[in-house]
Amino acid sequence: MRETGWKKKDTHSILAVTIASALIRSWRSTALGLDHFDAGGYALSSQAVFAGAAPDGLYPLQHFLSPPFFFGIAGMVMRIVGTDSDLVPIAISLVAGVLTVPLIYLIAWRWLGSRAAAIASAILLALSEFHILYSRAALTDITFTFIFLLALFLFSETYRRRSLSLGLLAGAATGLAWNTKYHGWLALVVAAAALVAVARRTGR
Repeated sequence: MRETGWKKKDTHSILAVTIASALIRSWRSTALGLDHFDAGGYALSSQAVFAGAAPDGLYPLQHFLSPPFFFGIAGMVMRIVGTDSDLVPIAISLVAGVLTVPLIYLIAWRWLGSRAAAIASAILLALSEFHILYSRAALTDITFTFIFLLALFLFSETYRRRSLSLGLLAGAATGLAWNTKYHGWLALVVAAAALVAVARRTGR
């Protein structure tokens, strides 16, 4: 039986799990650093954006690592806060990791119609060792995961509500995913495959 209507307990549940995920991911975060080759490349490119030296000052092999969204955002945040610290791209991942927890709650609640499934999904993600690890690294993976899931959710809501504005947002989110990692266009493939499955099942 599908549960409908957002209730106060939904807000309380997701707030509790999101706060817990934030505390886990930010534990001793100031002691974190660059521990991956790719992270060093992103940090160099972010610092080039911060210094206004892009594109010539980017990490020379940046085009092999990723499109510009992740390090571009990190560089702009560096400008805003006034520091080119390596902690800035790590903070981008951390924030994206925390935001993915309420997003997965919302996705499970909308797609499965079950508050139990929604809270279980959020708790499992909040406590996922892999997700925690990557949320504390200056890598594109967690930012991409958040945007990719957001694109899929927006595509599903576009179909559910027949909304042009949501469709445009879904396209924009897909574009951001594609500009975070080179396979971000797969959000379109997943959405199209889902529509084919719905069409075969419903005849619409």
